[in-house]
Amino acid sequence: MKIGSISQTTAKKALNRFKRDFTKRFIVVDLTLQIVEQGISLAENYGLRGYDTTQLAVALAVKNRLLKSGITSLTFISADNELNQAAQAEGLTVDNPNNHP
Repeated sequence: MKIGSISQTTAKKALNRFKRDFTKRFIVVDLTLQIVEQGISLAENYGLRGYDTTQLAVALAVKNRLLKSGITSLTFISADNELNQAAQAEGLTVDNPNNHP
């Protein structure tokens, strides 16, 4: 474990919390050919970088999955203004963490 500005005990607690939350609070999405193709389309439409297009394509896939289960609320979080503009154009609600100092 990397030694830094927090104690090893605090780091272990944080890591355990992340592992627990990961299985309960996150949606894991496999990178499929459909998502890659949508990313390519997003790159062509908005001039985004590769990982940005993947992030946005996955967010759109998650939004569709949530809508099918009746959940209508999803917030796309990114500090990249260009990516946020594209996400908004694709109908996502966006929040930039830089707006919350």
